[in-house]
Amino acid sequence: MYEQGRYLRLRGDVSCGGLAGVEFNEGVVAVVTEAVLWYLSRRRDLHKILIGFDGRRKSETYSRVSVFISKLRGLETALTLYPVPLSAVSWLVSEYKFDLAMYITGCHAPSRYCGVKIIDSDGSYLADSDLREIERIIHRELEDLRETCETLELASPDIIVDPGRDYVEHMASILSSMFEHRRALRVMLDLGRGSGSGYLDESLRRLGLEVKCINIGADPDVDVVTEPLQRLQRARELVLQHGLDVGFCLDYDADEVGIAVPEGELCPAEMLALLMPELSRREVKRLACSITSPSLLRESCIQVGVEVTETPPGARFLSEYVARETADMGVDELGVALRGKIPLRDSLHTIALTLSRIDLVRERAESIPENKKLKTLILDPGARESHLADNMEHVARLLEEANLHTARGEYYVHAVGERGRIVVLQDIGRLVRICYEGKMHDVVNKVVASLHSL
Repeated sequence: MYEQGRYLRLRGDVSCGGLAGVEFNEGVVAVVTEAVLWYLSRRRDLHKILIGFDGRRKSETYSRVSVFISKLRGLETALTLYPVPLSAVSWLVSEYKFDLAMYITGCHAPSRYCGVKIIDSDGSYLADSDLREIERIIHRELEDLRETCETLELASPDIIVDPGRDYVEHMASILSSMFEHRRALRVMLDLGRGSGSGYLDESLRRLGLEVKCINIGADPDVDVVTEPLQRLQRARELVLQHGLDVGFCLDYDADEVGIAVPEGELCPAEMLALLMPELSRREVKRLACSITSPSLLRESCIQVGVEVTETPPGARFLSEYVARETADMGVDELGVALRGKIPLRDSLHTIALTLSRIDLVRERAESIPENKKLKTLILDPGARESHLADNMEHVARLLEEANLHTARGEYYVHAVGERGRIVVLQDIGRLVRICYEGKMHDVVNKVVASLHSL
């Protein structure tokens, strides 16, 4: 078992990829909700909790199962009126003094991406130690929990929460505090049919920006490529076609983003590398940087004297460093976490930083050498989740045979050599994510073929 990205990852009878997976259903949501509330109620006072959800087809149904379990425990329970981004739930928890929040998220099209994210009263992710204990409870007390949850209803909440205008104003205030645009910027948002619709676009318009949107509205019946970085080529084509300054591609719950300017396609870590000479003067002295980020970012930090701490893959590590104030900023290939803002990795941070110095981003985007560009690949090798640990061991041996210096983590393999670097990690559910740079195409092809053959 392991926990990644603050999705609790379960094994055994409750087969989940992030409180999630192909087995995700009302019963899983009920068991998880009961375990979370049972555990936390013995360690703190719980009186009022918030349930939020994204726009996936059954997310609202699942959220009302959580409401039912919460009300059975006698808690005052609030539910968001409609699908909202994860960052909205983080803000609502701290703004309106909830004791806890649970965010029911489909996140992406395959059902194995479904999950539950648990947000603490300060708007940050629940601590690792608590998540581990909850995992143990679910496996140890599974039958008792099932008995508690065997009669399910779709309950109505005590409170309906509409973040609407207040949250848009909050986002606009963060954006305006981070940049002052000297001219009328023209921006495209590919909202990915996700729950960011109506929030990011409206907050940007509040600042006087011209915003063009595609893939608007949370719609589970429309098939959209969920990985933001894999939609950048089309985004850049639209930016060029319409004479825009920049385009952003968001994922389903609006915490991941890719960047397209007329001069190139960028991940957030590459954008940060381009701006590090300016950011190091004031905003950033210490950076938490995922090993999935390109080496270009580390090199840029070294040149300007920024202290870099490398973290394992996963947004949770970035958020922890920022929340503990041991880093001013956290970044990976999908987003940025900032201290003193929303205490999670969020697309809003990446968008604000990009817009703050958009002219420099555009000027320098073409300067990234091809062998320094980060490339990503998402695979579904079709293996059962119980076999993925063996798969990672096999990948580690394969990379060692390619004369790469290889290190293995709990759910990933990281390898570096003269030819470049590669990270292979178990993503949500059965999926495998590969991030690489340099002359690594033959190695990547061997890894892909090997994973599909297992």
